Amino acid sequence: MKKFLLSALAAFAGVSMVVAGETTFTFTGTEDVYGLTRLNNNLPDSVKNSYINDGTKITEGGITITMIGENAFRLWTDGLRSYKQGSFEVASSAENITNIEISAKAAPTLALAEGQTGSFNIDGKVGTWTGDAAAVTFAATQTKGNTAILTIKVTTGGVADTRKDAAIAFPETEYTVTLGETFASPVATKATTAELTYSSSADEIASVNPATGEVEILAAGTAVITAKAEANDEFKAGEASYTLIVKDGSTVYSGLTESLAGWAVEDGTLPEGLTYVWSWDTRYNCAKASGYYKKAFETKASLTSPEIDLTDLKEISLDFELAGNYFTEIAKECSVLMSVDGGAFEAIEIANWPTNFTFVPNTVDLNAYAGKKIKVQFLYTSTAEAAGTLEVKNFIVKGKKNTSGIDGIEAVTDNAPVEYFNLQGVRVDNPAAGLFIRRQGNKVTKVIIR
Repeated sequence: MKKFLLSALAAFAGVSMVVAGETTFTFTGTEDVYGLTRLNNNLPDSVKNSYINDGTKITEGGITITMIGENAFRLWTDGLRSYKQGSFEVASSAENITNIEISAKAAPTLALAEGQTGSFNIDGKVGTWTGDAAAVTFAATQTKGNTAILTIKVTTGGVADTRKDAAIAFPETEYTVTLGETFASPVATKATTAELTYSSSADEIASVNPATGEVEILAAGTAVITAKAEANDEFKAGEASYTLIVKDGSTVYSGLTESLAGWAVEDGTLPEGLTYVWSWDTRYNCAKASGYYKKAFETKASLTSPEIDLTDLKEISLDFELAGNYFTEIAKECSVLMSVDGGAFEAIEIANWPTNFTFVPNTVDLNAYAGKKIKVQFLYTSTAEAAGTLEVKNFIVKGKKNTSGIDGIEAVTDNAPVEYFNLQGVRVDNPAAGLFIRRQGNKVTKVIIR
């Protein structure tokens, strides 16, 4: 798949004519390629769930691609799947690489490895690196899932771009802010003389002024803020980004989003042939319970949250997602229980039990437990005749802090200063027009200010 393109180029940096080599790696299809085994759903689990070994090299012409990372790559019919742990190096044994074009099934979640020269830009489903290097390393940027790479086209030789790097950078690559708090938008530094243009990957979460980079926080979620500069006569094009994580200010506790951290697993006495019931599934990012391994086993196992303090809270709710399959009757084989202030676990009503491996949301009203401390437990059972699979993720408790307002405040003297509060009991230093609560000493009245 290597072909040579002979081009007559105008004189540039002392080079009048060069031979550019072009090599394309193609990863789609149904056959094994480059010595890699192509996986599909018809293969045994032990095969189709296997990954390419860390350090595996594939070569086409004078170009070698090295896959780096455990459980980082698999070759499927839709392409070379790159997972979050992975990176890969593209290296040339002859002329330097001047261009790499990576096409993917969706927008490639890739970035240049730290310290890598050149520039890498993503436009739709294609990522393009330009520069002048013997080797270029790319790292996966996704936190879950994968990028299905279709082709990697490598160009060597040609006229190297001798312009200087734009050198755009932010102080940090990730920032976290709570919704409602003030966020000091970071300023990008640059070497280029070109103007920067800012953009947001999620305007509904964080919008950005395209000229100044000033960010306005609008909702909870994650947005990537990017500063980009076009190429000019002196500098190459370039860009830099940071990830902005906006947390919901009403979140009291969040768990089962990335791991089982903080949760207690009790698998009970396991039957011979079964080593665990509850585990963390890294592929689907969820807690998973199953009493099946080659056959069904009789089990009873629980997954219990840490203690969650609901003191001084109101408007409290619990959200989580469930998925499950292969049950005879899931609502009888699984249950959700709650312990209040260290008491016994008792079942709570669940509105939506799943019927397959599609996650369904559940919301539980916790206002009855305001002022208490709770633990929530997911209980799984199976028999030697039937062992389903239960999956749980995104366990989030939300609530608002109680504000005491003006309750319990007594006047010291009849000449106490006048204070104003809004109808939610929050003090207002300079009330404008509207309805307010006026307090002077122990005298409290509602007043209209015009």
